[in-house]
Amino acid sequence: MRAILMTVTLTGMLFGSAVCAADGDLAQTEREYRTAMREGARFAREGQNARALARFKRAVQLKPRSPQAHFRVALTYLDRGLYMAAEENARKATYLDSGFAPAWLVLGSALFHQDREQEAVSPLQRAFRLDNTSAHAAYMLGRAYYFLPAKDRDKREDYRRALEYFQQALRLKSSYTEARFMEGCCFLELDLPEPARQSFIATLRDDPDNPEVYFRLALCELRTQRYLDAESYLRAALQKAPQHPEAHLFLADLLWDHLGDREQAALHYRRYLGAAPDDHAARGRVERRLEDAGIAPDAGTRF
Repeated sequence: MRAILMTVTLTGMLFGSAVCAADGDLAQTEREYRTAMREGARFAREGQNARALARFKRAVQLKPRSPQAHFRVALTYLDRGLYMAAEENARKATYLDSGFAPAWLVLGSALFHQDREQEAVSPLQRAFRLDNTSAHAAYMLGRAYYFLPAKDRDKREDYRRALEYFQQALRLKSSYTEARFMEGCCFLELDLPEPARQSFIATLRDDPDNPEVYFRLALCELRTQRYLDAESYLRAALQKAPQHPEAHLFLADLLWDHLGDREQAALHYRRYLGAAPDDHAARGRVERRLEDAGIAPDAGTRF
C-alpha cells in the first residue's frame, strides 16, 4: 500500500509539474504573440510595411490558428500591392473564422485588384452582410459591379447596382470622396449628366488637384453641349496632368468639330498620339483626320 501511495504521489507531482510547465509555455507564447501583433500594428501605422509584415508573420508562427494574425498579414500584403499573397492569407483568416468581416473585405479587395471582379463580388457581399456599417465594403462592392466585364449582360444594370452601393457608402460616410467620384461616374454611364456634374463638383471641393475630376466634368458639359465649359475643364485637366491622353483627344475633337480652331486641335491630336498607347482604338481615326487635312501626324510633339 505504501508503494502504491508513493507511486500515486510521485505521478501526481510529475503530472502537476508538467502542467505548470505547459501553462508557462502557453503564457509565454501568448505574451510574444501579443507583442508581435502590437509592434506590427505600430509599424503599419508608421508606414513601415516591411517591418509590420515581419512582426505579423511572427505572430502567425506563434499562433497558426489566429485569424487576426493571418488577417493582418493579408492586409499588409494588400497595402503593398502583393495581391496574390493577400488573397492567400485572407482565405486562411476566413477559414479560421467565417464571421470575420474585415478578412472577407480584404479577400474581395485582393481579388478585385487582380482583375477578378466576378469572384470579388461574393466575399465583398459577405463582408457587407456581416458588417453593414462598413462604408469601405459598400464602396468596394460598388467598384466590383462598376468594373464587371460586360459579356452578354446588360451593363446598365451593373452601373445601377454600383450606384446603389456608392450611395450607401456615402450615407455611412458623407466625406467619402472616392465614393462621391464613382457616384458621378455611374451617373455618366447611365446618361445622367446633370447629377453626375453635381457629384463631380462636390468631389472637386475635397480633391481640387485630381485631373480625372476635371476630365469627367468636361464629359458632363460635352453631353449637354456646353462646349466652352467643356474646353475649360479639359484645359484644367491638362494643367494638372499634361500627358493625359484622353483629355488631349477630347479637347482636340472639341476644337476641331465645334470651336473652329483646327491649328490648336492639331496640336492636341499630336500630343494625344505622343501620349496614347500604341493599341489605342482612336489612333487610326486621329491619324486619318490629320492626313486628310494635310497635317503630318507628328507623334513626337513635346509637352
